[in-house]
Amino acid sequence: MKQELRLQTALRHSRGQSPGTIPQCFRQLGTSPFRVALDWDQGERIHPRGFNAMHRMKCATAVLLLIWRTVSPAEAELAGEDRVHLTKMTGHLYRITAVSGFEVNFVASIGPDGILLVDTRFKDTAAELKDKLHALGQRDVKFVINTHAHVDHTGGNRFFGQQAVVISHPALRGKIQKGRYILDENPDQALLELTLSDSLNIHFNGEEIPLLALPGSHDNDDLLVHFTKSKVVYMGDLAYGMHYPTYDTDTGDAAKYAEIVGRALEFLPDDVLIVSGHGKDCTIPEMREFQAMLSETTRIVVEALESGRSTEEIEVASLGKWANYAGEYQDAAGWIRALAGSVKKRGKPSVDLIAPMYLARKADGIGAAIARFNSILNASPGDYHLDLYIFGKYLVDQEAWNDAAEIFALANSAHPDNPYVWLFWFLQAEAHLAAGDSQSAREKYQRCLELKPDYAKAKTRLVELTG
Repeated sequence: MKQELRLQTALRHSRGQSPGTIPQCFRQLGTSPFRVALDWDQGERIHPRGFNAMHRMKCATAVLLLIWRTVSPAEAELAGEDRVHLTKMTGHLYRITAVSGFEVNFVASIGPDGILLVDTRFKDTAAELKDKLHALGQRDVKFVINTHAHVDHTGGNRFFGQQAVVISHPALRGKIQKGRYILDENPDQALLELTLSDSLNIHFNGEEIPLLALPGSHDNDDLLVHFTKSKVVYMGDLAYGMHYPTYDTDTGDAAKYAEIVGRALEFLPDDVLIVSGHGKDCTIPEMREFQAMLSETTRIVVEALESGRSTEEIEVASLGKWANYAGEYQDAAGWIRALAGSVKKRGKPSVDLIAPMYLARKADGIGAAIARFNSILNASPGDYHLDLYIFGKYLVDQEAWNDAAEIFALANSAHPDNPYVWLFWFLQAEAHLAAGDSQSAREKYQRCLELKPDYAKAKTRLVELTG
C-alpha cells in the first residue's frame, strides 16, 4: 500500500538533539603519496565480483565499488583531490557529480523547504559537498534517501544523518552494520530511520516525489526516486549510462537486471530524464534500448549455460550487436561473467570474509587476519581478490601502510589469475612508498609495468623515485 509522508509531518520528527554543524570525522591524507579511493558496491560498489565494492561498487564501495562490491578496482586506484560538482537541472533540482577515483552521480532538491539529498557519496567527499550546499544558501538537510547500500552512495550518511530523516529499503539498515560494511564503523546517525518495501510519496519543495522499491538486481535494496514536476528520475545503479551494469555479488543478481529495469519503465512516463548512478543521463527510449540489451544478453548467456558451455566458452562475439556496451565499469567479458556467476550462484550462501578478517586483525594483528583468510579459503574455496581489495582499502584509510601492502600481496598470491594482478602490484608499491620503503616500491611498480607497460601512474612514480 502506498504511504504518504508530507513535509509538515516529517518536520515533527526529532531525536532530541539540537542541530549542529557536520563533524569533521575524517582527516585528509595531505601530502601522503597514497590516496586510493574505493568503489567497489560501498562500495557498490571494485562495483565485477559484484563494489560493494563499490562500488565490490561501484566501486564498491564501492566500491566500492563500492560498488562497494560493484565497482572495478581499476577505477578505484585513481589518486588526487576529491571534487564535487553541482549542475542545476531545474529551478530547485541539482545533479551532483562527486569524483573520488571515479565518478558517482546523485541528486539534490534545494528550495524553501530545505534540502533533500538522494545518496550521499563517500565520506571523503561529504565535507566538500556540505560546503557546496552551504554556498547555495541552504544548510538544512531535511531528508536523505539512500538508493542502495554501497559505500559510494551511503558513505556521507554520517555527516548528514544527524539532522536529516534517512530513508531507504528495509534491507539496507541491517546490512550496513555487518559484513563488509563493518569497515565503515557507522555511527548511529548513519542508520536508516524510515524504510519502504513498496512505495512512498514525499511532498517537498513544491513537488510530489514518489519512491519505488526495486530490489533484486544491482542489490537487494534498490530504490528509484521520481521528481514528478521536474520530470527527472534518479535510478541509482539500476542505470549505468547505456553501459553494462555491475552488481553486488552477495545480495544482487545480474541476471535479474532486465526484469527490474523493465518494472521501472512500466512505472515511468515517457517525458522524464533519467540520472544514472554512473555515466550519462538517459531518455526513456535509451532506457528501453538498455533494457533490451539486458534482456537479450541474459537470454544468450543463460541458453549457453543450459547447453553445457562453461563461462569461459561463451564468447563476446555471441552477444552480437550488444557487445558494444562496454564502459568504464564493465566490459563485455565481465558482463558475461556477471550473468553466468549470478545464475550459478542462485541458492548458494555468501561467504563473509571481511568481517572475520577485520575482527581478527583488531584482536591480534595482521598475521591473525591473514590466517583467518587462509582458513576461510580452505573451507570455502573461491575468488576473494575483490574482498581483499576492500580490506586493503580500509587499511589504507587507516594509514596502516605495511598491513595494506601485505593484504594487496595476499590478493595476488592467493589468486594469481585474478584480472587485476597489475593493479595489486601498483597498490603494494603505493603502500610501500607511503611507508617510506622506496626500494620495495620500485620493485612493485616494475612488476606492475611488466603486466601493464602503458600504465602512466606507475611510470610516473618510477621516474620520481629514480630521479
